[in-house]
Amino acid sequence: MKTNFNILGPLLLLLVLPFMGFSQQLHTKEAPLPCLNKTFSIYAYIVIDSLHKVDVEKRKRAIVRAFETVNTYFAPICVRFEVCEFDTVPNYQYFHMYKVADSLWDELTVKYHHNRRINMYFTGSFRKDPIGGFSAGGIAVDDGGICIVGPSAGTITHELGHYFGLKHTFDKSKGLELVDGSNCKTTGDEICDTPADPYYGSDPPIQWVDDKCRFIYQERDANGDYYRPDVGNIMSYYGCACGFTRGQYIKMANSWLNSSRTKW
Repeated sequence: MKTNFNILGPLLLLLVLPFMGFSQQLHTKEAPLPCLNKTFSIYAYIVIDSLHKVDVEKRKRAIVRAFETVNTYFAPICVRFEVCEFDTVPNYQYFHMYKVADSLWDELTVKYHHNRRINMYFTGSFRKDPIGGFSAGGIAVDDGGICIVGPSAGTITHELGHYFGLKHTFDKSKGLELVDGSNCKTTGDEICDTPADPYYGSDPPIQWVDDKCRFIYQERDANGDYYRPDVGNIMSYYGCACGFTRGQYIKMANSWLNSSRTKW
């Protein structure tokens, strides 16, 4: 009898395992992401500095290369971006911008804005903040645009994320998100598959992650839980960008699907 039991045990296990695996597959299967099947046109403006040291042709090539990478990030929702036209902005006062809601930005958009395009201005620096860019308006409206320092694919992707309705993963405008996710729909970035992120935008990332992109911050949330943010999220500030989450893709797709699409 002992010998028979030893034989039957593995046989029964082999019969049960396929059903266990099938059940698990059904449990974790997700619906496909929305497919917008849309190419958005970029109107790219290159701001010239006072000494005319900006190599316009070189910058054009760098911008086109950057969008090749940007398009890989948006491919899961069937979105791509194409620079339909380049233009130069000869007024060098716009080469050193302030942040959005400044008179220089207002002047720039009034003078150069093109409808039914994503207007993107490539400038030199920001006067007060060491940031890479900002986004104003969004895909649901036909005004505003994006201001970028240099043609960095990561910065462009990040700002397009904002343009399509995403907040920073560490957004605190509606309160602090808890690590257990119990308030994830109403706080933080309001997307539940991006873990709670305690980062403060003014801090150097080196205080939060080490040189291998490992999170080193030791403070806890209100429940006493340690934070475990996704330091590789495009909408974070850790410098370890890898991509978007499923929830972020759905949010961006819906920002377009719920907009007045006839404008575009």
